[in-house]
Amino acid sequence: MRKYLVLGLTTGIMLLPLISNAAIWHSIVPGTDQGSSCGKVGGCQSICDIALLVQNILNDAIVLATFMAGILFAWAGGRMLMAGGDPKAITSAKKTFSAVLIGFIIILSAWLIVDTIMKVFTDQSSSGFGPWNQICQ
Repeated sequence: MRKYLVLGLTTGIMLLPLISNAAIWHSIVPGTDQGSSCGKVGGCQSICDIALLVQNILNDAIVLATFMAGILFAWAGGRMLMAGGDPKAITSAKKTFSAVLIGFIIILSAWLIVDTIMKVFTDQSSSGFGPWNQICQ
């Protein structure tokens, strides 16, 4: 247990500069760089600003889910490799694989359902289905 704590703390300390600069690279709250009025005084007064905020949150959540799924797949694979022929350990690793896969499919399916519903509600029938989040631009 102590080994995992040291590994986690070391990784966290190494990633601290990356995490602290995240606001410079990408802002979840819409700003003037995205064509929004939120970066100005008295901004964020239109429904388009809310749609842009939701889109930024969804994009970041999908990226985070993909990253975490990759880490969990690697962890389950490592557990399977280190099982040493123990059937219980192999079964546990296979359960982890299937749980991560099912969870990732659910997350991507939820995004697809929300995307489809938003495209239907924004009535893009004249131009076919396109990116619903670019309606305000």
